[in-house]
Amino acid sequence: MKEKTHQAIVDALDLLASGKPAKTNGKITGVNLAKEAGVSKATLYRYFDQNADLQEAYDALRKHGVREDDVVPETIEQANRLLKNEVKLLRTELAEVRRQAELSNKLKAHQIQLLWLENERLQEEVARMLARQGGNVVPLVTDVARK
Repeated sequence: MKEKTHQAIVDALDLLASGKPAKTNGKITGVNLAKEAGVSKATLYRYFDQNADLQEAYDALRKHGVREDDVVPETIEQANRLLKNEVKLLRTELAEVRRQAELSNKLKAHQIQLLWLENERLQEEVARMLARQGGNVVPLVTDVARK
């Protein structure tokens, strides 16, 4: 068995299982797996003698979510260290998201303030125009909130 072809099939199975297919519609079938791996369907079944072998590979991938090139901790200490690093990374990402949300909220508050001021200015302008026209102008829409 050529390792390169076998790895291409395993990688294609990983792509399909993760829902990120590059060349197919994403359904996990022999045809799609062969297309994603860049091999023929015959080659696919030559590497996996029975459909059960493919099913075992897929089940292992879904159960463990681990590929050959992923780091798998061998001790509790290593696992703890990896998880602490992941938590640190997630906290950093969370801080960045919070900072972006705060900036977005400040911008929106500033925009609301500007719109409020523009609304006040326009209301004053309408009042001045109505005062200049005297009693000859009747507003089409009455402002219920002002009364």
